[in-house]
Amino acid sequence: MRCRYFLLFCHLFVVLLCFKTPTQAQKIRALTKEISQVPVLPLASTFQAPSDVNSLAFSPDGELLAGGLNGAINLWTLDGKVQKTLLAGQKQLRPNMPIAVKEEDPLRETPKGPPPIVTSLQFSPDGKFLAGLADKLGVGVWSVADGTLKFNDSEQFETPTCFAWSPDGKQLAVGYGDKVIRFLDFTSGKVVREFAEHAFDLAAVAYSEDGARLVSVGMKKLGPANTEIKWWNMQTGEVLRNYLADKVSPNDAVLSQRGFALFSEPNLTLWDARNGAKVRSLLPVVKDAGFVVSKIFVSRDETYVLGSGIQLPGERHQWEIWVFTVKDGSIIARAKTGIPVESDEHLRMKQLADRTTMPCTLSSKFVVAAALGRQVGLWRDRR
Repeated sequence: MRCRYFLLFCHLFVVLLCFKTPTQAQKIRALTKEISQVPVLPLASTFQAPSDVNSLAFSPDGELLAGGLNGAINLWTLDGKVQKTLLAGQKQLRPNMPIAVKEEDPLRETPKGPPPIVTSLQFSPDGKFLAGLADKLGVGVWSVADGTLKFNDSEQFETPTCFAWSPDGKQLAVGYGDKVIRFLDFTSGKVVREFAEHAFDLAAVAYSEDGARLVSVGMKKLGPANTEIKWWNMQTGEVLRNYLADKVSPNDAVLSQRGFALFSEPNLTLWDARNGAKVRSLLPVVKDAGFVVSKIFVSRDETYVLGSGIQLPGERHQWEIWVFTVKDGSIIARAKTGIPVESDEHLRMKQLADRTTMPCTLSSKFVVAAALGRQVGLWRDRR
């Protein structure tokens, strides 16, 4: 009898071994193989900016790349030549200077402190104007044709944290540090209305395609239910929907006109802001492997999502940009920077991605741009 039970136990043990779950090493090898099969975009060109690049934006036609620097905004052609430089001075956002920025000019630290950092850029829908957000200095709007400054909201309100153009290009919705969304008239820069229902710091705003609604995201760094998503009726100012998302990392957040919220939590998750439902995770996730996200971007046509950050699988970790489809979350392309990450410690790399800005953007012609420090790279599919 004992012998029979022993044989039965051995049989069950062998069966369990056949169906055992993969080990951590096997999971990482499988993920590394999957990533290695993703097409790699060829590097088209690289060039150096005069200071660290904190934000990037392509013009709607894909012919100009704007870069937010320390104290300035550069407009580059796709071969890296500076077409215009818009300076952000110590007291106000100033119009274009007819020369390229020099390191000994406004980019250097002054007795009043370091130059303002241009953290966000957006071209107007028609591509004729560029809006930029700079810490300490507010939001400014320039003419792309001649570089003249149309307006800026310097010293009027608390520090702005996010902004978006209206679809008709007549207004800017700006989220401020006092948790209020203010709508600035494009021609004058004056506030025409305010929405003040958020309890958390504003992280992102976006208009619907028809301009009839606005979606906004407020985030707090700690605690459960740390992200609030609101849909507003632009005609009445009424909050149409209000949702709370749980345990979302506030590293980066992007909104789309069609109502998607994208958060760079550990696995880069897409939410439907219209009903608060989690749509999908875009990244293959294995503990201590995968992709640690630094910055994210949604293409203008909302077909693609870019994530810049650190690739973890394999022996040589490096900074990369991954391109995903919004439709099914598949990875369709990678852009390798060739810049290695020195530490192999996962936690250290997560902290590095959290505090390192690696802005990325995608043009209408499927050109990927990204920057790490002063280095700017352009990748394009030549097929």
